[in-house]
Amino acid sequence: MEQPRETGLGDDGPGDIKRKYLAEAGLILYSDAPVMFRPSDIYRLGKDPGFREVLRGSNIYLICRRHRVSIDPLSLEVKGGDLYGDFLVHGEGYQEWEPVSFTLTPAQLGRTSPPIPFVAVRADSAAGHGIVLAEQTGHTVEMSCAVLATQSKHKLGDNTKLEVLYVGQTFGAKGDRLAVDRLSRHTTLQRILADVADQCGRDEVLLLGLTYGRAKNMLSSAGNRWVEPSATSEEEHAHWKKTGGQTFTRKDRILLAEAALINYFKPHYNLQHLDSFSTKERRRKLKTLQSLFREDFSALMVEISTSAIGAKLWSAAAPRSRGEMLFTASKVAEMRANSLKADPPMPSSEFDEFIRDHVMVHIAQYALYDPTERETFLHGLHWGE
Repeated sequence: MEQPRETGLGDDGPGDIKRKYLAEAGLILYSDAPVMFRPSDIYRLGKDPGFREVLRGSNIYLICRRHRVSIDPLSLEVKGGDLYGDFLVHGEGYQEWEPVSFTLTPAQLGRTSPPIPFVAVRADSAAGHGIVLAEQTGHTVEMSCAVLATQSKHKLGDNTKLEVLYVGQTFGAKGDRLAVDRLSRHTTLQRILADVADQCGRDEVLLLGLTYGRAKNMLSSAGNRWVEPSATSEEEHAHWKKTGGQTFTRKDRILLAEAALINYFKPHYNLQHLDSFSTKERRRKLKTLQSLFREDFSALMVEISTSAIGAKLWSAAAPRSRGEMLFTASKVAEMRANSLKADPPMPSSEFDEFIRDHVMVHIAQYALYDPTERETFLHGLHWGE
């Protein structure tokens, strides 16, 4: 993860720092809620129209790994229209696991309004990969263990964390290629599955499909206040007008998101873009960044949020999100106490959701120039490692 650097400003002033505009422009790309699915779904549901519709527009995909979480088939029961059972968190040994109870109500499932009570449940297999729920109307709902963990109430905690092993993109000639089609013939996914199989079932592989359909142009004057911009007032106004309304093609957004996320997470199985942003020479040579250079942007920020699936992302290069670093246990306790003193007090569920939304967001952000070449607002933002 590349952190904004100190400006190097001392008592003698800005030194070699240069500024082109007072307000520099950056592009921010936002992900929608990810779609999580299993490798087996590629073949089991790959041709299903409903599944394909859910994945439509998910041009970025992540291949992730975590300790296997399954369902204890013998623990499942329906009481009072709600579902109760246990997850099994698998350990290092072949037959080591820890039970974690869960509850799923029809309201949490959110399939219908008003909610329809559950009347029966069974595991889809002895291995507990998923469940089949029967509603009072006779309708059945199939749900994988991974999806059940995103919908139900439980205390799995960091057992839901996902290690990012690979980041890729699927666009196609017309931008309509789905991740499920790309992954059905993906040699790196096959290699990952083979490596995980050698671990005797300890880990599982999960796939995330992400849509980068939202973008925002940011103009900021943050930075070294001693540096006089080289642009005239007329050039400043033209730059503000041009970059403020600039749009980028969907293909540009997808390629930028892929390169930034790979450089940020540095996944073990990726080979390209691992250090594409590390030096100005590499940034200049990177074809993906040419659309930003051409339109006179000086920063790129790519956000990825997994709050909707309740799972934090991590890698060796990005073990924690910035939210996790800022919201320490003591800080959260202090904030919770203050929220209860507010008038009116913040509901506990609302506070928990606020914290979750912040700790489950990673932001890959890069200044496209060195400060001695052209300072941007990212150079003026400081935070701890």
